[in-house]
Amino acid sequence: MTKSTIVILLLIATQLQGQNLTKAYTYLQKNKFAKSEDLFLQKLDKDNTDPYAKFGLSLLYSEKKFSNYNYFLAYKLVIEAINTSERLTKDFTYHGQLLTKNYMELSADSIERKLYRFVTIKGRISTYNMFIRSCPNSRYLEEARLIRDRKAYEEIKDSPFVSHYTTYIREYPNAKQVPEATRKRDKLAFKQAEKGYSPKSYNRFMKDFPESDQYWEAKKARDTLAYRQAIKASTIESFNWYIKHYPNGSDLAKIRTKRDSLAYRIANAINTPESFNKFLQRYPAAPQAKLAQNKHFKLLYSEAKQGSNLQYISAFIQAYKKEPYYSEIANRQSDTLGLIYTSTASIKALSNRFFQPENESINFTKFISAQTKEGGFAYTGIYKDSNTRRNILHVKKLNANGDFAWATKPDVESMASVSHIGIDQNERVFISGSYRNATAENTKNWIIKLGEGGKQYWNLSVTDINIHNLLVAGDGNIWLMGR
Repeated sequence: MTKSTIVILLLIATQLQGQNLTKAYTYLQKNKFAKSEDLFLQKLDKDNTDPYAKFGLSLLYSEKKFSNYNYFLAYKLVIEAINTSERLTKDFTYHGQLLTKNYMELSADSIERKLYRFVTIKGRISTYNMFIRSCPNSRYLEEARLIRDRKAYEEIKDSPFVSHYTTYIREYPNAKQVPEATRKRDKLAFKQAEKGYSPKSYNRFMKDFPESDQYWEAKKARDTLAYRQAIKASTIESFNWYIKHYPNGSDLAKIRTKRDSLAYRIANAINTPESFNKFLQRYPAAPQAKLAQNKHFKLLYSEAKQGSNLQYISAFIQAYKKEPYYSEIANRQSDTLGLIYTSTASIKALSNRFFQPENESINFTKFISAQTKEGGFAYTGIYKDSNTRRNILHVKKLNANGDFAWATKPDVESMASVSHIGIDQNERVFISGSYRNATAENTKNWIIKLGEGGKQYWNLSVTDINIHNLLVAGDGNIWLMGR
């Protein structure tokens, strides 16, 4: 097929399409709506932006005589036709008038009036919503919104349900009726909170409606009820409940004062170092804290001074560094440690006392201790066996409760003294000391490592340093300091 033939066929097709549009408008003029619609749709199937076909369909769908009339679709199509009016020619007429952009705009005005009249006659909220969504540039838009908002409010204005007002405010946030709807909603919600008459019901109201006029009234009622509940129980738990849940409560200061006073009375009634220590840990800012601190010091000092309970001694040394009490109790610790023997009995079972060895002739020398990360202790010292005339190394480990864990007597020959003890994060025990008759030329110090159950891993002699300190690192390495 030659190029000239193709051009001729295209011209013929264009003429036929133009003839079909003319026929479509002719059918429309003669009220033959079905035929007219069919031709217009055929044209749009071939060219979906054709302004003549869209305009023709807009006229068709705005004709109430047509069984499938649709004002919303008609308005949409006429706007689309106007937006593509640059494709209009100067030789297409309808009703004897040339189809121009101006003609289409006049028709669009007429279709818009028909559409809005249809909406007002229907009078449904859903229809107004459809108009507002479909015609954002309509001159009737603001009027449609006002009517829609009013109708929607008329439906719920006497409702006894908070949810109805909440939904209205959410869906129509710019409506003139929103302030009134908000007041009614808040009033109803507050009545529900009053009906519940509990801190929980008022809390819910305050959470959901923080901007309501009744907010502070609800807070006052909630705080009063919560205060009454706490006072009625008058327990540490009830006071802590109020403090935890109502940190901004109007009666917070009163509750905290009552809580601290009750806690102190309980500690004072028990009257032990533990009771006052617990009070100080839990309520360090209480007005009674200084008084509790003094009583804790006196009780702990009295117990530690007696030397019958190593836990009290260790607790005092850790808590109070002031002299002369610190040195006095530290020395008492060494004396008490001298009572340790290889008994496997629980310290608790022995009334928290350490007993002397069965052999009364044994005299212990200086003892030292180290604390585990869990709060237990390991103690070590040496004594001279009166039978063998040898120095014996003794090691004992207790858990955090003061119960016996294990005890052992490692074999270290020619031992003169024990100087340092350390515990790593895996609770392995390291002990160092010196040998008898050590000189610059021979061995000076020894180190042993003990594991679980007192098992001895190794015993090393240190020849090139006189150990002054032993430190155990977190990774289990040991550091020796000396000269």
